[in-house]
Amino acid sequence: MSNSYGAARVRAVDMRSKHEYARQRFLAGIVTGLVGQMILAFLLGLLLLSDSGLGVRIDGALISSLIATPGALSAGFAIMLKDDARAFGGGIVAGAVGATLLWLVLSWIF
Repeated sequence: MSNSYGAARVRAVDMRSKHEYARQRFLAGIVTGLVGQMILAFLLGLLLLSDSGLGVRIDGALISSLIATPGALSAGFAIMLKDDARAFGGGIVAGAVGATLLWLVLSWIF
């Protein structure tokens, strides 16, 4: 095992790049979870209420979010079981929770 200054710098740079890569995967997971849950809930809401106004469709999407959110959470937790993609799965979970809160806010606005 080498205790040189150069080896320590290489390890420090390697750890920093791992953390930056994990942060990028987490942000990509947030976007994936947010967009995926929003699209799934909106499509399920369209199936539920196909010929209604925008406010009623958003409320239908909020109700459909009760189906879409556990699906997205299950997918995120399943992805988190793999060590390589733990940050990505955590981002999917955070994005799904954020999308659910966004549906709630949209239902209050409209």
